[in-house]
Amino acid sequence: MTPLRCPALETTRPSKTEQCLAWIPVLGWTLARALEQARFRPLVQSIKQQLRNRGDTSELWGPEPGRQRASATLRRILQEEFGWINDHFIPEDPLDIVCWAHRDGLDGASFITRLEQAFGISLTDADWERVSHDGSLNDLLRLLTPHDPGAKIVPNSSTGSF
Repeated sequence: MTPLRCPALETTRPSKTEQCLAWIPVLGWTLARALEQARFRPLVQSIKQQLRNRGDTSELWGPEPGRQRASATLRRILQEEFGWINDHFIPEDPLDIVCWAHRDGLDGASFITRLEQAFGISLTDADWERVSHDGSLNDLLRLLTPHDPGAKIVPNSSTGSF
């Protein structure tokens, strides 16, 4: 299975209009945001289509039960926090695409908080920087579960689920 691709993500730049509007409080910010969303819409649709074309990817994460639980937790959080249509991610998917905060820009902060809660760890800025640039989901999972993939997952206190 091929990792997610979105080459235009790195090259898409704001238009001059978008840049100018960003300097005008309130109304300009609103219009600049709308232009940004229109610019990114085809990229988001491309990523969603790639995910839509994938079947279940659970078996690609390995046979160990602990790793399966950890990867299922990671994939669910990614889907919920970044608004992807499903959780059919593979270990080789690049973090810069999967963790792209295309909705409101706050997705990333909420994602890290949920990871820390779910895996019972505290990620430092250095940890995140190490895996987020040119890293994959597999790199992130190794960071979250350095010793035992199943041991670090803690249940959600409000629901009792993972």
